[in-house]
Amino acid sequence: MCTTCGKTYTQLGHLSIHSLSHKGIKNFNCNECGASFYRKADLDRHEKIHTGEKPYQCEICSKSFTQKNNLVMHFKMHLGDKPHQCEVCLKRFLTRSKMMLHSKKHEKERKKKEILGHI
Repeated sequence: MCTTCGKTYTQLGHLSIHSLSHKGIKNFNCNECGASFYRKADLDRHEKIHTGEKPYQCEICSKSFTQKNNLVMHFKMHLGDKPHQCEVCLKRFLTRSKMMLHSKKHEKERKKKEILGHI
């Protein structure tokens, strides 16, 4: 567990990397734009922006991606896989972040009804 913020990790290495964020130590710098990172893997991923390298290609539509996880999410779109469901209206979403963004609309509607109900 991080002694600064209390965040917990299952692997000690992840905790060590996280602790660098509190110290502001970013040892990996991009030679192209000067952006700095805590981990070399993050720098490597970032550098693909400058090279235009997109090694992960969709077998269905040939769209290419810099990161494998983006290809996986894209492929789920082709499959129609929408594992995240709104608790209010039951609409389904490909990603949790899109579902959460959608849920905020319901929250705004609820607050508006509360305000109008008190007038």
